[in-house]
Amino acid sequence: MSKKVPPKFCDGTPYSFWKNKVEMWQLVTPVPKKEQAIVVVLEAFEGNTKAERAVSELSTEHLHHDNGMLRLFAHMDTAFKTEKVDEAYTAYTNFTQFSKQELMSMNDYVLEFEHLNHKLALHDMKLPNTILAFRLLDGANLGPNERQLALTVASDLKYETMKSALKRIFQSPKPLNNVQEESYVGSSRYAKKRINKGSSKQNPPDKTGRPTRCRICESTMHWAPECPHRNNARCVGEVAEAVTADVDQCKEVELTLATNLSSNEIFVIESSHSAILDTACTRTVCGETWFNSYCSNLAANLKGKVKVCKKRSVFKFGDGEKVISSKEAVIPAFIAGKKLSIKVCIVASQIPLLLSKASLKKASTQLDLSQDKVKMFGKPVKVHLTSSGHYCIEILPRCNNVNLSDDVLLSDTLSQDEVVKALKKLHVQFGHASEENLLKLLKNANAWKKDYATVISDVVQSCEVCAVHKRPVARPVVSLPWASDVNETVAMDLHEIEPGLWYYHMIDLFSRFS
Repeated sequence: MSKKVPPKFCDGTPYSFWKNKVEMWQLVTPVPKKEQAIVVVLEAFEGNTKAERAVSELSTEHLHHDNGMLRLFAHMDTAFKTEKVDEAYTAYTNFTQFSKQELMSMNDYVLEFEHLNHKLALHDMKLPNTILAFRLLDGANLGPNERQLALTVASDLKYETMKSALKRIFQSPKPLNNVQEESYVGSSRYAKKRINKGSSKQNPPDKTGRPTRCRICESTMHWAPECPHRNNARCVGEVAEAVTADVDQCKEVELTLATNLSSNEIFVIESSHSAILDTACTRTVCGETWFNSYCSNLAANLKGKVKVCKKRSVFKFGDGEKVISSKEAVIPAFIAGKKLSIKVCIVASQIPLLLSKASLKKASTQLDLSQDKVKMFGKPVKVHLTSSGHYCIEILPRCNNVNLSDDVLLSDTLSQDEVVKALKKLHVQFGHASEENLLKLLKNANAWKKDYATVISDVVQSCEVCAVHKRPVARPVVSLPWASDVNETVAMDLHEIEPGLWYYHMIDLFSRFS
């Protein structure tokens, strides 16, 4: 396009749009200012009947001036005033009726939203920051749980924060078009990499006979190391699942599964000031981020109730990495109208407070899964679901004048029956270990208590399997003599010769005299 030729004002082109382009053209054109208005009239309005009719009233002397363009625009503004109102209404309608389509990505939705909002601003219609954030959220067509998650992440209710939250949480994975998927085929000792070019071969089957899947995108054509989404995967929904504790010869390991940190950050924010009911968790545990946030929001008279001490525990996460907890804390809480304190291990990880099965038992927790209702201490507790489907209850005391005492301490201390059950399990899992081996095992794991000695002895002695398979006592080839002198040891017995006739038989075991 030549810089000497102004933008065309075609029939159907919005006047404001054309005017904006002409103002840009004025900055770059070599046409003198006096002649610009005349050039625009001669070149720009060809084919636009309304525009030609509007400028036909203007004389050459009126336009051939240094302010000729200002005079032209003033006249055109009057002629197209009605159209300007229509454009404003169209911009408003397009903005209010716009929403995300089913196949539209979140990035494309946000870009189109900003484009329509910019058009609205050109007509002096600017929405407040908070209303703009709500409008962006409403138009995203999210479900109730997804909408609540976005509101939780964008806590300050600003447009930029909401835009960032939507793009970060609901970012679509890259398409698989033109991507060569790879899979592994091989024996237990050797693995060969194969490029999958339209082949119908799948991953090797698991123990149930089903093809193994990629843990990132659930594909049956490759495994996680070769997944095309490996660098930008968002594995949502695997957070805070726990398994049984394991004990080795040098340390105690509590197993708690947690995954993708970006998802966990959302999980922590979502459950701030709340506790997750995790019946599979063996120890009550929380991350440092959650702990610091919770303590900072406590009332001044409750912060003194927080007690922190050093205690070493090891937690293994879903990626196999072991995280060491070097401290344990007692924090004040308020559940079901009851004042209590919770003993919790603190780890350097992005997880919320996970209430263990032992703590839930002490609180007499009842879960009604069909109605999504929870009772603790015999009273109903308000519960809500996180985006990953976990039950979550609020525990932060809301009243500043609540004077918490240690009426109830939720800790992972086991009852006597639970101790017996746990030691029985260890006895069986370690091949019906003897009392000595169990004692060494617990001491090496820093889990030994003096009260366990009697329980271990009872567990081993009462084990039926140990009694059946107990190693028999070796029999001597020759017995040792019972006596070393006469009358030292005498053997006695009764013998019946015939019915009713008995005699008493005695033998000296040294001399064999009878």
